[in-house]
Amino acid sequence: MLKLLANFCTNRTFQISLGAFTSTNYSFDSACPQGSTIAPLLFMLYFNRISECIVHDYILFADDLVIYLACTTTHKIISELKVALAELLSWCTTNKLVINFSKTKWMLFSKSNNKELSIAEELTVDDVVIERVKVFKYLGVYFDPSFSFTNHFEHVINKVCSTTAWIFKIKRLINCSLFKSILHAFIISVIDYCLPIWGNMHDKYLDKLQSKINQLIIAFYQPSLLRKHGLNKQIIVNSLLDSVGILTVKERYKYHILDFTFKALKYSSSVREIREFFVFSKSSRRQLLQTITHDSRSFEKSIVFQGIKLWNALPVDLRDINLTLPAFQCKLGNLLRESRDDIYVI
Repeated sequence: MLKLLANFCTNRTFQISLGAFTSTNYSFDSACPQGSTIAPLLFMLYFNRISECIVHDYILFADDLVIYLACTTTHKIISELKVALAELLSWCTTNKLVINFSKTKWMLFSKSNNKELSIAEELTVDDVVIERVKVFKYLGVYFDPSFSFTNHFEHVINKVCSTTAWIFKIKRLINCSLFKSILHAFIISVIDYCLPIWGNMHDKYLDKLQSKINQLIIAFYQPSLLRKHGLNKQIIVNSLLDSVGILTVKERYKYHILDFTFKALKYSSSVREIREFFVFSKSSRRQLLQTITHDSRSFEKSIVFQGIKLWNALPVDLRDINLTLPAFQCKLGNLLRESRDDIYVI
C-alpha cells in the first residue's frame, strides 16, 4: 500500500491547455492530484495535523478553518488572533501550504448594544489586513454579530419566492406527484437546511415563510377557491399540508431539533459538547434531561437549550431512547400534526 501511494504522488507531470495551445510538461512536486477519489483523503490526513499550531478552539471542514475565542475586550481578542494567525502562517509555510488571505475574514459576536463593536482597530498578519465583516456565510448559513439570523432568513425567503414564482408558471403542466417532488426538492430542502440553528425567530418571520408555502399549495390544488376568496382566513390548508406530506415551518423546527436530540441520546454522540449537554436527570425512569443554567438570551435560542426544553415537554411514551429512530420519527410527526391549530392561507 505504501508503494502504491508513493507511486501515486511522485514523478507526476501536468500540462496547461488553453484553446488550441498546449504547454510543455511541468513537474508536479507537491499537493494531491485533482480529480482522483483518494486525493481528498490524503489531503485531510495531511492537513489535520494543523492542530499542532492552534491553541484555541477551532472548526475544520475539509480545508475550511474557523478559529473562535471569547474574551472580555475586543483589544484582547485581536491581540490573541494576531498571535494565532502568525503561528498558523508559520505552520503553513513550513508545510508548503498557502493561506488565501483574500478569502480570510473575521467578525465579532456580541450583544447588539455593545459599543465595542464599533472599534476601528485592524487585524493584520504578515502586513496583510484581514477584512472585518458584519455578515459571513459559513457552510451555507449567514451569521451576523448578534445571531439574529435575519440575513439568512432573507436568503431563504428570497429563494422560496423565486422558486414559487417558477412553479406558478408551470403548475398546469405537472401532476400531483411531480408537484410534491418539486416542493420537497426546491422549497422544503432550502427551509430545512440548518433550520434548528436559525429557526428560533419571531413568529412573524416564520409565518411569512409559511404563507408562501400555503399560497403555493392552495394555488395548485384549489385554484378556483383562491380566485373566489383571495388571500383571507376563510381557506384552511391543514388537509392540503397532509396531502403533500409536509409539516409547517414551526413544526419542522421542533421536529428537527427533537430528531437531533434523540439521535444524540440514543447513539451517544462522539461530539464532546453535545455529550456533555444532553445528560439525563437523576429520575432516569422518566428520562428527563437536566436543564442548563445560563445568563444569555443567545443560549436560549441554541439547539441544545431548545432540545432539552422540547424533549422534557414530550409525552412519556416518546421520551424513550429504546425506540427505533423510524418509530420515534413517526410518532413525533403524528404528535405535531395532532396538536396543530388551523393553518390559513395568509
